[in-house]
Amino acid sequence: MTTATSEIPIQPISELVADPDFPNSALGKRVDIKGYTGVIMEIVKNSIKVRTAEGNTVSYNFNALRRLYGPRTAPAESPAEPAPPSITLLSVS
Repeated sequence: MTTATSEIPIQPISELVADPDFPNSALGKRVDIKGYTGVIMEIVKNSIKVRTAEGNTVSYNFNALRRLYGPRTAPAESPAEPAPPSITLLSVS
């Protein structure tokens, strides 16, 4: 028995891209990408194909989706650089 598209819950793209197996883990799921909702139908090269209930299909680059909607990672903190040696001026009399 198949599940109707309207019965599949809509997930924000930010939840799907957080999965380490994205985009493979997102196939067949209903997604909301900035207000555009549809089912992820296939993966072609670096793109996912999202089809709306009306039958329109839009492609999204999944690497760009990861950058835009993926979890933010804090930049690695670099060690503090030592202060430059101070220069002492001597007065000549």
